[in-house]
Amino acid sequence: MIKILLFLSLLMNGFNCFAKAKQTITIRLEHRLNQLPLSGNRSTVNTFNDSLTVYKWQYYLSGFFVTDSISGKQITIAKTPVLINAFDTSIIILEVPKGRYSKIGFTVGVDSIYNVTGVQTGDLDPAKAMFWTWQTGYIHIKVEGNSPQSKAPFKKFTYHIGGYKHPFNTNRRITLDYTNNNRPVNINVDLQPLFNVISVKDNAGIMSPNQAAINMADALPLMFSL
Repeated sequence: MIKILLFLSLLMNGFNCFAKAKQTITIRLEHRLNQLPLSGNRSTVNTFNDSLTVYKWQYYLSGFFVTDSISGKQITIAKTPVLINAFDTSIIILEVPKGRYSKIGFTVGVDSIYNVTGVQTGDLDPAKAMFWTWQTGYIHIKVEGNSPQSKAPFKKFTYHIGGYKHPFNTNRRITLDYTNNNRPVNINVDLQPLFNVISVKDNAGIMSPNQAAINMADALPLMFSL
């Protein structure tokens, strides 16, 4: 009887070790402007024939997940939102159960729970200048620069896209095929689709949740590709 109990104990320990086995996925974000590597003096022209030069580009990624290639089960990864500065090296390391996955994804933006649970720290610290008020919440993506077509002072454009309440929720979920399970995962992030939905001549500034912000948020999934 003792031998049987010992065998069962060892067997259960083996199962627990297997269940707890982990692996890491390293994501490298490669930022671009109209398919060219982002730089401090890179310019582009949008579909409205506006010329734009970007000097600030920050955004949040949260709600990371992977999809098991065999069961099709989606596995949510416990990780607080990450603030990305497109002009810095951007690497995110995810810890996932050991296995093989067919998809990888995340949300551009900050989950609404972080807007209503008091003052946050780390990348969500209001000192990062990515927070409006408790009523309007976090700025999900911030893009600033200059354009000759801008009617704003100093020819600036300022697009602060946020909002977590209906009908102006600007969170957008991104799902990418992840078929080879090679690490690191190099994700191209191109700002061009965001510019192609707005005329700088007509609107050089978005600073609150509104329909223009929704229009730009709808272009966010077009920015990400493997």
